[in-house]
Amino acid sequence: MAKKVLVVEDDTETQKLIDFLLRRDGFEVVVAGDGEAGLRLAAEKPDLVIVDLMLPKLNGLEVIGGIKDNPETQNIPILILSALGQESYVSKALKKGADEYIVKPFSTGYLVAEVKRLLRIGPAYGEKG
Repeated sequence: MAKKVLVVEDDTETQKLIDFLLRRDGFEVVVAGDGEAGLRLAAEKPDLVIVDLMLPKLNGLEVIGGIKDNPETQNIPILILSALGQESYVSKALKKGADEYIVKPFSTGYLVAEVKRLLRIGPAYGEKG
């Protein structure tokens, strides 16, 4: 059964790119265009959540908090994908419970490798598998 990845991203071009990359690798992808929709869809317990920090309605940190504060979803791995690369943002996201932080623009190969690593379904990035 395909692993389900929730992508919480308001930029449609980034949504389409991530959707294409992950579907090409056999993942099921669900997309939310704002933080409220993302938090609502996270309640359906995807295997992984990719979330931007700058979102309408609820920001990415609020989405992370909502996922991690809910006993039903607190163990879902979260990957942050954001243009905000300053150490303060990275630190806040990791303290909230994010498992990985990738700065945009991103390497498509690295993104897919990190998704697989967080889901423990493949060699770590750069390893021969």
